[in-house]
This record gives sequence, C-alpha cells and structure tokens, in this order.
Amino acid sequence: MIRDASDRDWPLAKSLYIEAARATHPGSTEQERERHVEQRKTRWLEATLRLLALRDGRPAGLIWLVRDRAEPRGQYVQLVAVERWARRKGLARLLLREAVRRAGGTVRAGIHPDNASSLALFAGEGFVTEAVTPGLIFVRREACGAAGRASA
Repeated sequence: MIRDASDRDWPLAKSLYIEAARATHPGSTEQERERHVEQRKTRWLEATLRLLALRDGRPAGLIWLVRDRAEPRGQYVQLVAVERWARRKGLARLLLREAVRRAGGTVRAGIHPDNASSLALFAGEGFVTEAVTPGLIFVRREACGAAGRASA
C-alpha cells in the first residue's frame, strides 16, 4: 500500500536518508551524515510530493520530490529509499511509478555513480541520462500523457 507521507513521517525519512548516505558516502562520519540529513529537513517540509510504502502494515519505503530548481515546471527526486528488510520486492519501483504519475511533468534525479541499483531502477522506468558529473549522474523523464507513457 502507498499513502501520502506527512511531516510526522520525518523520523522515518531521516533514518532512510542516513542509511542511503552510508552507502553513497562511505568515507563520511556518522556525525557528518547526521548534519547533512538534518539540513535536508527543510526540503522535506517543502516537498511537493511525499509517498510512503507500507508492507505488512509497517513503513517500508518512501519517495519524496521537490520543485526542480533547474526545470521550472518539473520535480526533482530528493530521495527514494526502502528499508533493508523490504528490499528486492518492487517497492522502489512502485513508489517511483506513482510519484512520476502524480508529478504530471518532467521528473529529474541525481544518482551517485556507484549506486547501480538506483541507476537500473530509473533506467527501467524510462529515465534517460541528461548529464554526468564526477559525483552524480543526472537523469530525467519527460512529462507523462494520460496513458502514463512518456511523451516524445
């Protein structure tokens, strides 16, 4: 089940964000990750879309989008994350699909180059590489039409 997330879900978002940071920034300390994630709380509160996936009644994953600073009518995926115990069951894909459907416009994301599972997830959902920097691969998917397919 997927539901809208609220401000009250910030502790779960924070926990998942820290876990993701451990994987993508292995050289950082726990304190550095905590500080970085706390700075993201403002983005959580400003989010245009926050979705929470439940599995067996427990919070299992989430996705959150913010207004894309580079694309005036677009959305940017701030985070898509799934709890370890709930991974490899398609939750990230369901969350991403629902977020793209609800966004109704261009959706972009920045993915750490070493995050093979995220790169595969986004590619599998029709995102294409837009730019590559030393620290991030930027991907995008154009607005969806009524049928849910990316428009040309």
